[in-house]
Amino acid sequence: MPTSGSIAIISAPQTCGSICAAVGVASGSLSTLSVAAGKTAPHCMREFYGYSASLTVDLTMDWYGNFEPDDGFGGFVRLRKSGAICCSTGISPYTKYQEFNWSNLSIGTYCVDFGAVVAFCSGFQLPAYIYWTTDTSSGSATYTNTFSDNETVYAEVYPG
Repeated sequence: MPTSGSIAIISAPQTCGSICAAVGVASGSLSTLSVAAGKTAPHCMREFYGYSASLTVDLTMDWYGNFEPDDGFGGFVRLRKSGAICCSTGISPYTKYQEFNWSNLSIGTYCVDFGAVVAFCSGFQLPAYIYWTTDTSSGSATYTNTFSDNETVYAEVYPG
């Protein structure tokens, strides 16, 4: 969608500024289009300026244990869309720092799943304790809170 100028709820699909075309939903309801685009109430036309029908999730993971060669984290980190795994990325054992970028994701409700991340201390595998922060929330649960816009997630990994 354009960042300024005219936009419309209903117009020809090929027309620049068509909210229906950008969201991919044939509806004359601003509320329906906003919800389909992952927006929350109150709804208004200006929330569609600059709108893109895809989103990006950036994840940075940092080790907060000893920095010996056989210490760190490993396993898998997963991105879930509406509860189902849509991306799963392996992490080599003894990792101390890792960045992930999932881009061009379809619009929807996502969360990051840390349930398959493990810690290593002196070469022994242990459960990992993860404290995460996002643009809008923080916690230490296995999953981040759900989000439906571009998101930056930072996770500190501790030996459990």
